[in-house]
Amino acid sequence: MSFATFLAGETLSPGDPVALTSAGVVYRCCAVDPNTDTLVGVCLESGSVNGQVRVGLDNAGSVFSNLTVGAQYYVGLTSGTLISGYDNFLNALENTGYASATLNYVGRAITTSRISVERSFPLIIVNPASSSVLLESSVSAVSPFFILQEDGSKILQEDAS
Repeated sequence: MSFATFLAGETLSPGDPVALTSAGVVYRCCAVDPNTDTLVGVCLESGSVNGQVRVGLDNAGSVFSNLTVGAQYYVGLTSGTLISGYDNFLNALENTGYASATLNYVGRAITTSRISVERSFPLIIVNPASSSVLLESSVSAVSPFFILQEDGSKILQEDAS
């Protein structure tokens, strides 16, 4: 298990997913806070403000309880929490007023008390409840008449008529 030692920016507990700020301190990770939405690892021990704390980077010690073995865990929508499963993440996001959240995969539970931390690139997820489809008519959805290229120019589509 690899770990690193950081300064804590707030009181931390074992099992807290943490993010590293540009100031070089760790805070509890939160999927809807742009300052702390990118996971660096899982806190392995208790830590107080400005104190040193060890963070598991690839395999968290037995710092959890009641995990579902084999389940995938993501950073939660509230500070320092985890959500089990992508569907549960989307459901939780739908039940909030947030327009989007950062999906951070923490890892898979290998026992009821341990997660194999498998950090990945964070993804911005748009709240399904706040997104909408623009319809050309009120009867049915119609495909767009053009496609935008990377430089902003349009490629017009041909129609069958």
